[in-house]
Amino acid sequence: MMLPLRVRTAQADQDRNWSQRLLLAGALGLIMALASLFALLPYPEWLLAILGILLLIPLLWWPTAGLLSGVFGLSLDQYYLNIGFALKPWIVLFGLTSLALLAKSAKRRESLSASISVPGRFWLICFLVGTGLSLIVANDAVRGLRLYIVLLLLSGLYVLVPLLVRDERTISQIIAAWFAGTAIAVGVGLGQYMTSREQTIPILTSVGIVRGVRVYGTFGDPNYFAAFLVLGLPVALIGIFQRQIVPIVRILLAGLALLMGLTLILTLSRGGLLGMVVSSVGILVFGTRAGLPTRHLLGPLYLTAALGTAAVLAPDAIVVLQHRLPDLLNVDRGSAVNLERIRLWEAALEIASDHPFLGIGLGNFPLVYPRYAEVDVMVRAAIAHNSFLELLAETGPLTLLMGLIFFGQVLRRGYYACVSRGSTSWVAVGFLSGAIGFLVQMLTVSIHYTAHFWFVLGLLIALDRISRKV
Repeated sequence: MMLPLRVRTAQADQDRNWSQRLLLAGALGLIMALASLFALLPYPEWLLAILGILLLIPLLWWPTAGLLSGVFGLSLDQYYLNIGFALKPWIVLFGLTSLALLAKSAKRRESLSASISVPGRFWLICFLVGTGLSLIVANDAVRGLRLYIVLLLLSGLYVLVPLLVRDERTISQIIAAWFAGTAIAVGVGLGQYMTSREQTIPILTSVGIVRGVRVYGTFGDPNYFAAFLVLGLPVALIGIFQRQIVPIVRILLAGLALLMGLTLILTLSRGGLLGMVVSSVGILVFGTRAGLPTRHLLGPLYLTAALGTAAVLAPDAIVVLQHRLPDLLNVDRGSAVNLERIRLWEAALEIASDHPFLGIGLGNFPLVYPRYAEVDVMVRAAIAHNSFLELLAETGPLTLLMGLIFFGQVLRRGYYACVSRGSTSWVAVGFLSGAIGFLVQMLTVSIHYTAHFWFVLGLLIALDRISRKV
C-alpha cells in the first residue's frame, strides 16, 4: 500500500525540483536583463569595456554561466563589433565557454573526442567541405570566407551545446535564460511600434504600397526577429500547461507568450506567420506522440488571443496584414509583393543550372544576380529570400543535399526525444516544432546563418541524450 504513495512523493519531489530550478534560473535571467539594460545607458565606452571584461573573466572558470549568458546573448543579434565579420555577443560568450570547457577537461585529464561525436557529424563535415570548396570559384573569395568563418562558428555551437547540456537542471536554466532574452527583444519590439506609429514606412502588398510599421526588436530585420519568435513560442505555449512548473511562473510564461504572439504579428512577416502555423501543427502532432494530455496541446489556440489583442491594440497592423497574407497563396507574377521574390528564385535556379558542381561561391549570390535580373525588376538582392535555393546557387546541389541530410538526422533525434515521454519531452516537442517552423520560413527568406537555429539543433541532440539516460 505504501508503494503508490512513494511513487507520488517522488513525482512531487521531481515537480518541486523543476519549479525551483526555473525560479532560480529566472532570477539569473532577471540579473542578465538588468545588466543588459545597464549596458544601454550612456556611460563612457571605456567604462563599459572594463565592466564587460570584469563580467566575462569569471566565465573562464564557470562553463555553465557562459552557456546561460550565451543563450541570453542570442536575443541581442543587432549588437555586434565589426572586425571583418560581425562579432556578436554569442560568439564571445560561447567562445569563452569553449575555453573554459577545454581548461576543465585538461585539468581533469579527460578527452573530449568521444563526447564530440554528435549525430550527423559526417554529413556536417561533408557540408562544410562542400561550402569551403565553393570558395575556389567565387568572384569575391573574401566575402565568401567571412561567411564560411561564421558557418564554422555555428557548427562549433552545434557541437558545443550537447557537451554542456547533460541534465534536466541545465535544460530548465536554458529555458529561463532564453525567455529572459526574449522578454527584452519583445519589449524593444513593442516599443518600436508605439514610437513609430507616426513614422510609417511604405510596404508592398497585393493592392500596391500601404504605409505601416514593421517591428524588428533587437534583430535589425523583421523577418529575422520573426524567425527567433517562431523558435521559442512553441515552448512557451506548451510550458503554460505544465503542472511541474509553479503557477506564478506559468502565469508569467502565459503573459510572455501572448506578447510574443502579438509581436510576431507586428513583424508583418508572412514567412514567420506561415512558420508559426506549421509549428502549431507540429505541437499537436509531436505532442500527441509524446503522450502529452490534450489540454497541454491547446497552446496553438492561444495565438487566437494574440490576434485578437493585435486587432484591438494595433488595428493598422491588421489592415496591412490583410493585404500581405493573401500573397502567400497568390503566385501570380502580377502581384507587386511577389514579383521580385519569384524572380529571385528563378534566377537562383538558373544560376544553379549554369554552375552545377561548385556553384558560384559562398556569399556571392548578390554579386552574380544582376546578370540574371529582368529589366522590369528592381535589382536590390542581398539574399535569395530562400535559404535552400541560395545554398543551391552558391555551393551546388551536392552540398545542399548533404546539408539537408544533416538537418534531417538532427530532427530525427529531436523526434526520439519527444516520444521518450520523459520529464523533458515537452521541451523537445516545443523546440522541434519551432525548428520545423523555422525551416518552413527558410523557404521565404535566407536565415540559415542565425545562431539561435543552430543552438536549437544542438539542444535537440542534448534532449535526446538526456532522455536516453532516464
